[in-house]
Amino acid sequence: MAMLKKKIVGVHFDQEVSKNLYEVSPLLHELGESPLWNNSLQTLFWVDILADRLYSKNSISNEISFWDMPHTVTAIATDKTFKNILWLISESALVRFNVLTGEYVTMLKFKLDKGYRTNDGHVGPDGKFWFGTMKRQPDLGRGQVYTIDKSGELNLIIDGISIPNTFCWLNNSKLVISDSLTQRSMIWEDFNKLNHRRDFINLSNTLGTPDGGAVDETGNIWIAFWGLGKIACVSPEGEQLQEIHLPVSQPSSCCFGGINNDVLFITTAREGLTSIEIEKYPHSGKVFYVKLSARGIPLKDFSLELVC
Repeated sequence: MAMLKKKIVGVHFDQEVSKNLYEVSPLLHELGESPLWNNSLQTLFWVDILADRLYSKNSISNEISFWDMPHTVTAIATDKTFKNILWLISESALVRFNVLTGEYVTMLKFKLDKGYRTNDGHVGPDGKFWFGTMKRQPDLGRGQVYTIDKSGELNLIIDGISIPNTFCWLNNSKLVISDSLTQRSMIWEDFNKLNHRRDFINLSNTLGTPDGGAVDETGNIWIAFWGLGKIACVSPEGEQLQEIHLPVSQPSSCCFGGINNDVLFITTAREGLTSIEIEKYPHSGKVFYVKLSARGIPLKDFSLELVC
């Protein structure tokens, strides 16, 4: 168990970056990822994977804070019972983290092969924490998808995915997982069976790749198109309905939040950009938000039976 110190960046008032698009934070992240809205705290959490940091911004005080993590964190979930507890998927373990006290407790260790790390993940309708693993130097078909159930059992669910991302459930049944290396999203009609999948989004003939996403009340998915500088709203049938164009080229993920769950928070990255590209997209690495007419489905909480 470790005790991590919370560091205050300061109080920041939202700035409009472009029409109806505002910055959550002026900070520039190498790989901003895994945005998560904690409704009980009215706080947005996110990570910079390459900096090993967990960030937060409280929507009431506007205070921005961060914690330096002892391990790389790639996915976050809220706790079913305790509002100050977050569940973190780190590169080596499932971690229970108290944002009030800084208590960092390893609950389940992963035995990943050398050269691997965890990646994106969300809690599914089944209450299990679904997450992916990948090679640090991505390799075709060398990633996996695992679940952790409330008893702490770790199960391999899908093999042969290079860079697992997205982890969204449309209408609580259709599972969407992207392989960001092959530039495709796949959909399983029934996540309980996983015996049939088909291409859902195919960006292989473009400069983009599908990354993290979020689901709205009508069952549409809002998904970050890394490399194409936009968030796309896609129906369960795969039809693109709407786009949010961003002043950056590499949006990485998004989530719904806010009091009415109608605000879309968007993380972005500077990773891999040249100096010329950064000059062209100086806002790269910031976290943004835009208010929508759509409302999101609140993400599921996670819990372990062995936690009192």
